[in-house]
Amino acid sequence: MPSTAKDLLKKEITVEIVKNYFGQKYNKKSKKKEDWYLKRVKEFADMTAVKQLDYVKQYFEPLRGKSVEFVDFYLQVLFPASSLKDEHIVFASSLKKITTRTSESEKLRNLRVNAYSQNRCLDVNNDGVVWKSEIKTKVQVYITEGLANKGKDFECGKKEDKPNTS
Repeated sequence: MPSTAKDLLKKEITVEIVKNYFGQKYNKKSKKKEDWYLKRVKEFADMTAVKQLDYVKQYFEPLRGKSVEFVDFYLQVLFPASSLKDEHIVFASSLKKITTRTSESEKLRNLRVNAYSQNRCLDVNNDGVVWKSEIKTKVQVYITEGLANKGKDFECGKKEDKPNTS
């Protein structure tokens, strides 16, 4: 997000619109594939992947040394104001439905409502509110799939000997 980039870089940023490098998308109305465009932060786009990792580390610094569940790690990206918080409504379809964290600023409560439509798929029971526990249920699949692919042995700097198949 541009606001996050500005905070991390501690300076004004440049948002540029570029042709999507993942290919074209299908337009249901015209029934044709079309180019589409993305917004990106130029300063990060111009960095190497390794340099970007310095900012990834900085972004996740608030979680260092804390007992973090996967859902909190996930929320640090999705909606940081909800990371490391007890069970509560993360998103709601209206201000009236936000019955938890009522002492929050009106600005943050409005952000929760504005973000609901983009995160409606996390509303397990379709009641117009997304609880932290609902998000935890939805992201559990990533833990399950990840454990199935977990490496057995790993040592930093050790090269794996692979047989030459050519």
